Amino acid sequence: MTPLNLSLKKISDIVGGSLKGDASTLISNITPIEDATSGDLSFVMEDKFLNKAKGTKASALVTFKSTGFENEIIVKNTRNALQLLLAFITKNNEASNSFTISDTAIISKKATLSPQVNIGHFVSIGNHSTIAEKTIIKHNVTIGNNVTIGKKCILYPSVVIYDNVTIGDNVILHAGAKIGVDGFGYVQVGSKWKKIPHIGTVIIEHDVEVGANCCVDRGCLGKTLIKSGTKVDNLSHVAHNVNIGSDTAIAGLVGIAGSAIIGNNVQIAGQVGIASVTVGNNCIIGGQAGVLKSLNPNEMVVGTPATPIKEEYKIRAYLKILYKNAVKGRQKK
Repeated sequence: MTPLNLSLKKISDIVGGSLKGDASTLISNITPIEDATSGDLSFVMEDKFLNKAKGTKASALVTFKSTGFENEIIVKNTRNALQLLLAFITKNNEASNSFTISDTAIISKKATLSPQVNIGHFVSIGNHSTIAEKTIIKHNVTIGNNVTIGKKCILYPSVVIYDNVTIGDNVILHAGAKIGVDGFGYVQVGSKWKKIPHIGTVIIEHDVEVGANCCVDRGCLGKTLIKSGTKVDNLSHVAHNVNIGSDTAIAGLVGIAGSAIIGNNVQIAGQVGIASVTVGNNCIIGGQAGVLKSLNPNEMVVGTPATPIKEEYKIRAYLKILYKNAVKGRQKK
Protein backbone atom coordinates (compact mmCIF):
# COMPACT_ATOMS: atom_id res chain seq x y z
CA MET A 1 0.00 0.00 0.00
CA THR A 2 1.27 3.48 -0.86
CA PRO A 3 2.10 5.45 2.32
CA LEU A 4 -0.63 7.93 3.22
CA ASN A 5 1.65 10.76 4.39
CA LEU A 6 -1.24 12.52 6.10
CA SER A 7 -0.68 14.79 9.08
CA LEU A 8 -2.72 14.29 12.24
CA LYS A 9 -4.20 17.74 11.65
CA LYS A 10 -5.46 16.65 8.21
CA ILE A 11 -6.87 13.40 9.61
CA SER A 12 -8.57 15.26 12.44
CA ASP A 13 -10.22 17.57 9.91
CA ILE A 14 -11.40 14.61 7.83
CA VAL A 15 -12.99 12.77 10.76
CA GLY A 16 -14.20 15.86 12.60
CA GLY A 17 -12.40 15.04 15.84
CA SER A 18 -10.67 16.85 18.68
CA LEU A 19 -6.89 16.57 18.35
CA LYS A 20 -4.55 16.21 21.34
CA GLY A 21 -0.82 16.02 20.68
CA ASP A 22 1.50 16.91 17.80
CA ALA A 23 -0.64 18.02 14.85
CA SER A 24 2.33 17.72 12.46
CA THR A 25 2.86 13.98 13.10
CA LEU A 26 2.79 12.14 9.77
CA ILE A 27 0.78 8.94 9.38
CA SER A 28 1.81 6.34 6.81
CA ASN A 29 -0.64 3.53 7.47
CA ILE A 30 -3.85 2.60 9.28
CA THR A 31 -3.17 -0.58 11.24
CA PRO A 32 -4.91 -2.73 13.91
CA ILE A 33 -3.83 -1.60 17.33
CA GLU A 34 -2.01 -4.84 18.23
CA ASP A 35 0.07 -4.76 15.02
CA ALA A 36 0.85 -1.03 14.89
CA THR A 37 4.36 0.40 14.71
CA SER A 38 5.83 3.89 14.35
CA GLY A 39 4.04 5.87 11.65
CA ASP A 40 0.78 3.93 12.05
CA LEU A 41 -2.65 5.16 13.11
CA SER A 42 -4.91 2.80 15.08
CA PHE A 43 -8.56 2.97 16.13
CA VAL A 44 -9.90 2.31 19.62
CA MET A 45 -13.40 1.11 18.79
CA GLU A 46 -14.66 -0.15 22.15
CA ASP A 47 -13.79 -0.35 25.86
CA LYS A 48 -12.10 -3.71 25.35
CA PHE A 49 -9.40 -2.02 23.24
CA LEU A 50 -8.48 0.52 25.93
CA ASN A 51 -5.93 -1.80 27.58
CA LYS A 52 -4.30 -2.50 24.22
CA ALA A 53 -4.01 1.25 23.66
CA LYS A 54 -1.65 1.53 26.64
CA GLY A 55 0.93 -0.78 25.09
CA THR A 56 0.57 0.06 21.42
CA LYS A 57 3.53 1.25 19.33
CA ALA A 58 1.28 3.31 17.05
CA SER A 59 2.12 6.96 16.49
CA ALA A 60 -1.47 8.06 17.10
CA LEU A 61 -4.95 6.82 18.00
CA VAL A 62 -8.48 7.67 17.01
CA THR A 63 -10.64 6.98 20.05
CA PHE A 64 -14.09 7.58 21.50
CA LYS A 65 -12.64 8.81 24.79
CA SER A 66 -9.23 9.92 26.00
CA THR A 67 -6.73 7.15 26.60
CA GLY A 68 -3.96 9.42 27.86
CA PHE A 69 -1.95 8.56 24.74
CA GLU A 70 0.50 11.19 23.49
CA ASN A 71 -1.24 11.73 20.14
CA GLU A 72 -4.96 11.03 19.90
CA ILE A 73 -8.03 12.23 18.02
CA ILE A 74 -11.23 11.99 20.03
CA VAL A 75 -14.48 11.49 18.09
CA LYS A 76 -18.08 10.66 19.00
CA ASN A 77 -18.27 7.59 16.77
CA THR A 78 -15.06 5.76 15.88
CA ARG A 79 -16.67 3.56 13.22
CA ASN A 80 -18.01 6.60 11.46
CA ALA A 81 -14.55 8.19 11.70
CA LEU A 82 -12.98 5.08 10.15
CA GLN A 83 -15.50 5.21 7.30
CA LEU A 84 -14.80 8.89 6.65
CA LEU A 85 -11.04 8.38 6.60
CA LEU A 86 -11.08 5.28 4.39
CA ALA A 87 -13.56 6.93 2.02
CA PHE A 88 -11.23 9.90 1.71
CA ILE A 89 -8.25 7.65 0.97
CA THR A 90 -9.98 5.41 -1.55
CA LYS A 91 -11.64 8.35 -3.29
CA ASN A 92 -8.24 9.89 -3.86
CA ASN A 93 -6.89 6.60 -5.21
CA GLU A 94 -9.82 6.21 -7.63
CA ALA A 95 -9.52 9.82 -8.77
CA SER A 96 -5.98 9.14 -9.95
CA ASN A 97 -7.11 6.40 -12.35
CA SER A 98 -6.90 7.24 -16.02
CA PHE A 99 -9.94 6.33 -18.11
CA THR A 100 -9.04 3.74 -20.71
CA ILE A 101 -10.65 0.94 -22.70
CA SER A 102 -8.71 -2.30 -23.13
CA ASP A 103 -7.95 -3.45 -26.66
CA THR A 104 -9.31 -6.88 -25.71
CA ALA A 105 -12.77 -5.55 -24.80
CA ILE A 106 -15.59 -6.48 -27.18
CA ILE A 107 -18.00 -3.55 -27.35
CA SER A 108 -20.99 -3.35 -29.66
CA LYS A 109 -20.95 -0.43 -32.07
CA LYS A 110 -24.52 0.18 -30.92
CA ALA A 111 -23.46 0.64 -27.30
CA THR A 112 -23.03 4.15 -25.82
CA LEU A 113 -20.09 4.74 -23.49
CA SER A 114 -19.06 7.94 -21.78
CA PRO A 115 -15.50 9.03 -22.65
CA GLN A 116 -14.79 8.80 -18.91
CA VAL A 117 -15.04 5.07 -18.36
CA ASN A 118 -12.45 2.47 -17.49
CA ILE A 119 -12.97 -0.87 -19.25
CA GLY A 120 -10.75 -3.83 -18.38
CA HIS A 121 -9.54 -6.81 -20.38
CA PHE A 122 -12.03 -9.19 -22.05
CA VAL A 123 -15.12 -7.17 -21.15
CA SER A 124 -18.16 -7.72 -23.37
CA ILE A 125 -20.84 -5.04 -23.83
CA GLY A 126 -23.98 -5.70 -25.91
CA ASN A 127 -26.23 -3.74 -28.24
CA HIS A 128 -27.91 -0.52 -27.05
CA SER A 129 -26.28 -0.66 -23.62
CA THR A 130 -25.26 2.59 -21.97
CA ILE A 131 -22.40 3.19 -19.51
CA ALA A 132 -22.27 6.60 -17.79
CA GLU A 133 -19.21 8.60 -16.76
CA LYS A 134 -16.59 7.57 -14.23
CA THR A 135 -17.80 3.99 -14.11
CA ILE A 136 -15.08 1.35 -13.75
CA ILE A 137 -15.60 -2.10 -15.27
CA LYS A 138 -12.96 -4.65 -14.30
CA HIS A 139 -11.74 -7.64 -16.31
CA ASN A 140 -14.00 -10.39 -17.71
CA VAL A 141 -17.28 -8.59 -17.07
CA THR A 142 -20.19 -9.45 -19.39
CA ILE A 143 -22.91 -6.87 -20.01
CA GLY A 144 -25.87 -7.85 -22.17
CA ASN A 145 -28.13 -5.89 -24.49
CA ASN A 146 -30.23 -2.88 -23.45
CA VAL A 147 -28.43 -2.51 -20.12
CA THR A 148 -28.18 0.90 -18.46
CA ILE A 149 -25.39 1.54 -15.94
CA GLY A 150 -25.16 4.86 -14.12
CA LYS A 151 -22.32 7.10 -12.97
CA LYS A 152 -19.40 6.15 -10.73
CA CYS A 153 -20.24 2.45 -10.56
CA ILE A 154 -17.66 -0.29 -9.99
CA LEU A 155 -18.16 -3.73 -11.51
CA TYR A 156 -15.55 -6.19 -10.26
CA PRO A 157 -14.18 -9.16 -12.30
CA SER A 158 -16.58 -11.76 -13.70
CA VAL A 159 -19.77 -9.83 -13.00
CA VAL A 160 -22.52 -10.81 -15.45
CA ILE A 161 -25.44 -8.51 -16.24
CA TYR A 162 -28.15 -10.05 -18.39
CA ASP A 163 -30.22 -8.13 -20.94
CA ASN A 164 -32.63 -5.31 -20.05
CA VAL A 165 -31.24 -4.50 -16.59
CA THR A 166 -31.05 -0.99 -15.14
CA ILE A 167 -28.39 0.00 -12.62
CA GLY A 168 -28.24 3.41 -10.95
CA ASP A 169 -25.34 5.61 -9.85
CA ASN A 170 -22.62 4.66 -7.34
CA VAL A 171 -23.49 0.98 -7.46
CA ILE A 172 -20.84 -1.61 -6.53
CA LEU A 173 -21.16 -5.16 -7.87
CA HIS A 174 -18.53 -7.50 -6.46
CA ALA A 175 -16.79 -10.35 -8.25
CA GLY A 176 -19.05 -13.00 -9.70
CA ALA A 177 -22.36 -11.23 -9.01
CA LYS A 178 -25.06 -12.23 -11.50
CA ILE A 179 -27.83 -9.71 -12.18
CA GLY A 180 -30.92 -10.50 -14.24
CA VAL A 181 -30.75 -14.30 -14.09
CA ASP A 182 -34.01 -16.11 -14.91
CA GLY A 183 -36.16 -16.77 -11.86
CA PHE A 184 -36.89 -20.33 -10.76
CA GLY A 185 -40.24 -20.51 -12.52
CA TYR A 186 -41.75 -23.75 -13.84
CA VAL A 187 -45.16 -25.30 -14.28
CA GLN A 188 -45.65 -29.02 -13.71
CA VAL A 189 -47.52 -30.75 -16.51
CA GLY A 190 -47.98 -34.41 -15.64
CA SER A 191 -44.60 -35.50 -14.37
CA LYS A 192 -42.67 -32.91 -16.39
CA TRP A 193 -41.53 -29.40 -15.45
CA LYS A 194 -41.98 -26.80 -18.17
CA LYS A 195 -39.96 -23.60 -17.98
CA ILE A 196 -41.88 -20.33 -17.68
CA PRO A 197 -39.95 -17.72 -19.68
CA HIS A 198 -38.98 -14.68 -17.63
CA ILE A 199 -39.39 -11.47 -19.62
CA GLY A 200 -39.26 -9.02 -16.72
CA THR A 201 -36.30 -6.99 -15.54
CA VAL A 202 -34.08 -6.03 -12.59
CA ILE A 203 -33.76 -2.45 -11.39
CA ILE A 204 -30.99 -1.57 -8.94
CA GLU A 205 -31.21 2.00 -7.70
CA HIS A 206 -28.43 4.37 -6.54
CA ASP A 207 -25.81 3.57 -3.88
CA VAL A 208 -26.53 -0.16 -3.73
CA GLU A 209 -23.77 -2.69 -3.07
CA VAL A 210 -24.12 -6.36 -4.04
CA GLY A 211 -21.59 -8.86 -2.68
CA ALA A 212 -19.52 -11.49 -4.44
CA ASN A 213 -21.34 -14.41 -6.09
CA CYS A 214 -24.82 -13.07 -5.35
CA CYS A 215 -27.68 -13.77 -7.73
CA VAL A 216 -30.49 -11.30 -8.39
CA ASP A 217 -33.20 -12.89 -10.56
CA ARG A 218 -35.31 -11.01 -13.07
CA GLY A 219 -39.06 -10.85 -12.74
CA CYS A 220 -41.23 -13.25 -14.69
CA LEU A 221 -43.37 -10.26 -15.59
CA GLY A 222 -42.60 -6.86 -14.13
CA LYS A 223 -39.45 -6.20 -12.12
CA THR A 224 -37.19 -7.23 -9.30
CA LEU A 225 -36.28 -4.04 -7.42
CA ILE A 226 -33.50 -3.13 -4.99
CA LYS A 227 -33.95 0.43 -3.78
CA SER A 228 -31.33 3.05 -2.99
CA GLY A 229 -28.76 2.53 -0.27
CA THR A 230 -29.35 -1.18 0.29
CA LYS A 231 -26.37 -3.47 0.90
CA VAL A 232 -26.36 -7.20 0.11
CA ASP A 233 -23.55 -9.41 1.40
CA ASN A 234 -21.82 -12.30 -0.40
CA LEU A 235 -23.56 -15.46 -1.58
CA SER A 236 -27.10 -14.17 -1.15
CA HIS A 237 -30.01 -14.85 -3.47
CA VAL A 238 -32.75 -12.41 -4.41
CA ALA A 239 -35.46 -14.25 -6.36
CA HIS A 240 -37.80 -13.02 -9.09
CA ASN A 241 -40.13 -10.06 -8.44
CA VAL A 242 -38.68 -9.36 -4.99
CA ASN A 243 -38.96 -5.75 -3.85
CA ILE A 244 -36.31 -4.62 -1.34
CA GLY A 245 -36.68 -1.17 0.23
CA SER A 246 -34.05 1.49 0.78
CA ASP A 247 -31.15 1.34 3.26
CA THR A 248 -31.71 -2.31 4.11
CA ALA A 249 -28.71 -4.47 5.15
CA ILE A 250 -28.64 -8.15 4.17
CA ALA A 251 -25.83 -10.37 5.48
CA GLY A 252 -24.30 -13.36 3.70
CA LEU A 253 -26.07 -16.56 2.64
CA VAL A 254 -29.56 -15.06 2.80
CA GLY A 255 -32.24 -16.45 0.50
CA ILE A 256 -35.32 -14.39 -0.38
CA ALA A 257 -38.15 -16.18 -2.18
CA GLY A 258 -39.99 -14.83 -5.19
CA SER A 259 -42.36 -11.86 -4.79
CA ALA A 260 -41.28 -11.17 -1.19
CA ILE A 261 -41.45 -7.53 -0.11
CA ILE A 262 -38.76 -6.25 2.24
CA GLY A 263 -39.22 -2.80 3.77
CA ASN A 264 -36.86 0.09 4.41
CA ASN A 265 -34.09 -0.01 7.04
CA VAL A 266 -34.47 -3.74 7.62
CA GLN A 267 -31.52 -5.69 9.07
CA ILE A 268 -31.24 -9.33 8.03
CA ALA A 269 -28.51 -11.46 9.63
CA GLY A 270 -26.70 -14.35 7.96
CA GLN A 271 -28.30 -17.56 6.65
CA VAL A 272 -31.84 -16.25 6.94
CA GLY A 273 -34.54 -17.70 4.70
CA ILE A 274 -37.52 -15.52 3.79
CA ALA A 275 -40.64 -16.95 2.16
CA SER A 276 -42.90 -15.01 -0.21
CA VAL A 277 -44.05 -12.67 2.55
CA THR A 278 -43.89 -8.99 3.52
CA VAL A 279 -41.32 -7.73 6.02
CA GLY A 280 -42.20 -4.31 7.40
CA ASN A 281 -39.91 -1.33 7.81
CA ASN A 282 -37.21 -1.36 10.51
CA CYS A 283 -37.47 -5.08 11.27
CA ILE A 284 -34.46 -7.00 12.60
CA ILE A 285 -34.17 -10.69 11.71
CA GLY A 286 -31.68 -12.82 13.67
CA GLY A 287 -29.24 -15.25 12.08
CA GLN A 288 -30.57 -18.51 10.59
CA ALA A 289 -34.17 -17.44 11.12
CA GLY A 290 -36.90 -18.78 8.86
CA VAL A 291 -39.46 -16.09 8.07
CA LEU A 292 -42.59 -17.99 7.05
CA LYS A 293 -45.21 -15.29 7.63
CA SER A 294 -45.32 -11.52 7.21
CA LEU A 295 -43.77 -9.26 9.84
CA ASN A 296 -45.18 -5.96 11.02
CA PRO A 297 -42.90 -2.91 11.07
CA ASN A 298 -40.32 -2.71 13.89
CA GLU A 299 -40.45 -6.40 14.83
CA MET A 300 -37.33 -8.22 16.05
CA VAL A 301 -37.48 -11.95 15.39
CA VAL A 302 -35.32 -15.06 15.72
CA GLY A 303 -35.67 -18.79 15.11
CA THR A 304 -37.71 -20.95 12.75
CA PRO A 305 -40.51 -20.21 12.36
CA ALA A 306 -39.42 -16.63 13.09
CA THR A 307 -40.82 -15.52 16.45
CA PRO A 308 -40.59 -12.20 18.34
CA ILE A 309 -37.33 -12.36 20.26
CA LYS A 310 -38.78 -11.98 23.78
CA GLU A 311 -41.36 -14.69 23.13
CA GLU A 312 -38.76 -17.01 21.64
CA TYR A 313 -36.44 -16.66 24.63
CA LYS A 314 -39.32 -17.39 27.03
CA ILE A 315 -40.17 -20.52 25.03
CA ARG A 316 -36.54 -21.65 25.20
CA ALA A 317 -36.42 -21.00 28.95
CA TYR A 318 -39.59 -23.04 29.54
CA LEU A 319 -38.29 -25.88 27.36
CA LYS A 320 -35.11 -25.93 29.39
CA ILE A 321 -37.13 -26.17 32.62
CA LEU A 322 -39.27 -28.97 31.16
CA TYR A 323 -36.15 -30.83 30.10
CA LYS A 324 -34.54 -30.52 33.54
CA ASN A 325 -37.75 -31.67 35.25
CA ALA A 326 -38.01 -34.62 32.89
CA VAL A 327 -34.42 -35.63 33.66
CA LYS A 328 -35.09 -35.37 37.43
CA GLY A 329 -38.25 -37.46 37.01
CA ARG A 330 -36.32 -40.25 35.27
CA GLN A 331 -33.58 -40.17 37.90
CA LYS A 332 -36.15 -40.62 40.72
CA LYS A 333 -37.56 -43.68 38.99
